[in-house]
Amino acid sequence: MQESKIDEVVNKMIDAATDKGDGFVLGLLKNAENEYGEADGFSRIEVRASRIEPDEFQRIADGRNHIISDVKSFIDYTKKYGDPDKSLIFYNQDGASLTIDEFVDRGEREIVSIAFEKSDEWKMWNLLLTKLLTHRDLNKALVKLTHTIVKPEILLAMRKMKMNVQVVHDSDLQEDDRTIGVLVKSSKGEDLKKFPKQFDIRLPFLDQDVTDKDAWIDATIHLNIELPDDPTKPCTFDFNCHEWNALMRDRVLKDGQLIRDELSDFTIIHGYHKTFQRKVGTTENGLMR
Repeated sequence: MQESKIDEVVNKMIDAATDKGDGFVLGLLKNAENEYGEADGFSRIEVRASRIEPDEFQRIADGRNHIISDVKSFIDYTKKYGDPDKSLIFYNQDGASLTIDEFVDRGEREIVSIAFEKSDEWKMWNLLLTKLLTHRDLNKALVKLTHTIVKPEILLAMRKMKMNVQVVHDSDLQEDDRTIGVLVKSSKGEDLKKFPKQFDIRLPFLDQDVTDKDAWIDATIHLNIELPDDPTKPCTFDFNCHEWNALMRDRVLKDGQLIRDELSDFTIIHGYHKTFQRKVGTTENGLMR
């Protein structure tokens, strides 16, 4: 029996689908329509994809509750899921948040946030800036922060002062332009121990900056020494940094500016996202349902 034209086409399609490892039925229908259409008595074939209806017995999909760790990821997420006409972004000293659709008035608004987590180095220095410490305790703390100290003078000065020395009680602090000194005594006699009045540190303020040395921030630490009232007690040391809080604000504003630059089509607010529960069925808060 002689093959018809349509038989030839079908055979070719079956062979091609087999070679590719694809299903051939949908391809067969499409090619048949392309080859013949309504010619040669071949009826027109309509090809369309149908959406699979969800199984009503499956549970509702979980809402997204992602944890974002750095600003670049926050920007990428916003570009993928945000809508400049519907989304709203807040940023502040503590972090940033994206409301996917600010105009939702039923159910819950989907909000994704990033916290500006402080680095361990920042936390340790921040603690030192609030404490009075003995030579022993301060030396231990500085050893842990050696990688953030630009020049070693303060470390060397601390190590030269022995743990068992006593401060000469009736002495005064001796200062010059660069150092502050305290007179101590030991079994070898009296000795003037000098410490730098100030020294520079370089550290990551935010945890996301730890691996990016170019993002580390320079700060100047000032040293003060308190002489004891009791000759049996040691002197104490304290640090201060006049620019400490301003440096953190500048670091956060840098991320805020990056968000503004990369998401210029979005509405971005410097502030905090706050909500309150509205009472449905009353005229309170202007909502009557």
